[in-house]
Amino acid sequence: MKQIVTLLALLISSFALQAQQVDFMGFPSEVESDQVNQAYTSRHVDGINSVDVVKAFPSPVTYTSDVAFDGELLWVTGYGAYKLFGLNPEDGSLVETIDIDFIRPYGMTYSNGNLFVVNNDDKTIVQIDRATGEVMNTFSVEQEETYPTGLEIIDGTFWFNDPRGPYPSTEDDQTVKYNPVENSFEDYSAVGEFPSAIAFDGDYLWSIDNVTQTIHQIDKGTLQSVKVFETPGGIYPNGLTFDGEFMWISNNDSDSIYQIRLADEVTAINENITQENALTVYPSIANEVLNINLGTLDSDEVNVECYNMQGQHIANISLEEMQNNTLTWNIPTELANGVYICSVQSQTENISKKFIVKK
Repeated sequence: MKQIVTLLALLISSFALQAQQVDFMGFPSEVESDQVNQAYTSRHVDGINSVDVVKAFPSPVTYTSDVAFDGELLWVTGYGAYKLFGLNPEDGSLVETIDIDFIRPYGMTYSNGNLFVVNNDDKTIVQIDRATGEVMNTFSVEQEETYPTGLEIIDGTFWFNDPRGPYPSTEDDQTVKYNPVENSFEDYSAVGEFPSAIAFDGDYLWSIDNVTQTIHQIDKGTLQSVKVFETPGGIYPNGLTFDGEFMWISNNDSDSIYQIRLADEVTAINENITQENALTVYPSIANEVLNINLGTLDSDEVNVECYNMQGQHIANISLEEMQNNTLTWNIPTELANGVYICSVQSQTENISKKFIVKK
């Protein structure tokens, strides 16, 4: 009997040790879970704006770390899964998976046919071909005390948050801009007490503060918080991406994924269009053709262009085929699925409209 009790004690001790090695975020932890919970539930932020949850469904993986949208599928990953999961954003059903060989994928984004994933173990960003799952490139982002979480690509540069370690008590949290061509870093003071996921909607940066369970709308020029929004699902929101109209959040506390509407003025697909102009771009999810109605704008005085979400110029849109102040653009067959921006410039205005290419 004594031997059985001793064996059970050893097993319990072993399980307890394993439980202490990982907190609810999937981060390595040396503190008890109740201490972690206290750290995450004792913070409060004034002036938080509410959000509307459009839909929610279970995550295919526990300890989710980030989400990304490729124009067709919503991609999810998490600690210890060794996979990227491609989901149907309509109902959350699993469509496909991509194998990866690292345990801590703490950030993810999509750009031009590739998924980019942060490997927090060796402090790299891994470029993965979306169609084949093949690793195309690896970029080292290691600096002193680097702990990269979240990932976005803007104008060909990587943006990620760096909370400097796995604990909320770690100071000097950073938001990092990394230029892979020049292999250069720009570090900025991060917004929040433990910044994790990061996203870009074409105008603003968005960043999750994991401790206060909030999303910050951040001015890209000043990197200052403009508005603060609540997050659904509990105390561990970790993933964030923008699909052209809505934000998506993954949360470890509920092991769920949420599509949310933050505010009409910042996330609606017509966000930069004034009512007086009545400019419309349709369909919002386009396949072969995009229609652009200039509303009250004079077609003789405008220039129409297409950009991707990283600000790279894609095409000049011809104004030759115009009927009833509406022009039709045949989307190039080589244009990858994703979120794009239709930009209309006149002598007095510069108006942009987001749309999604989904083939």
